[in-house]
Amino acid sequence: MERKLKILVVEDDPIIAEDLQGFIEEFGYEALRSVNNADDALKAIRTYLPDLCLLDVHLGREINGIQLAKMINAKWSIPIVFLTAFNDRDTIDQIKEIGPAAYLVKPLDERNLQTSIEVALSNFHQASKVPGAETPEVKPSDSIFIKIKCRLPFFSTFY
Repeated sequence: MERKLKILVVEDDPIIAEDLQGFIEEFGYEALRSVNNADDALKAIRTYLPDLCLLDVHLGREINGIQLAKMINAKWSIPIVFLTAFNDRDTIDQIKEIGPAAYLVKPLDERNLQTSIEVALSNFHQASKVPGAETPEVKPSDSIFIKIKCRLPFFSTFY
């Protein structure tokens, strides 16, 4: 059985967070327990290493979603989808500097959310593949695994 991809929701509004988790489960992914601040988000990422993060831009705390995304990008290679009720020029410019997988304005449309998640995950996995490289059958004893930002995307086989 194939493992469900894990998605972490970082949202300070409990009603929106609950709705997002329900949508994520409906889409066939595993919704990790949502968190509402940067400290809990970083702990959840260290513990569960999600495949994608949905981040609210304005968390109502000392660290906002944009700052949190910078912290995530510095340590992990995880696609980020920003969620916000704000679409002013300053917010958009700050978000563009991060290079998120997607940016969605609240109120969220379920279909747009699903499409954004699927495209973000697909683009991320396509970007992590080595162009033209075939994936031979390899035994762990014949390999050296190289960990990059908490992931094992590449391997080398020695004969």
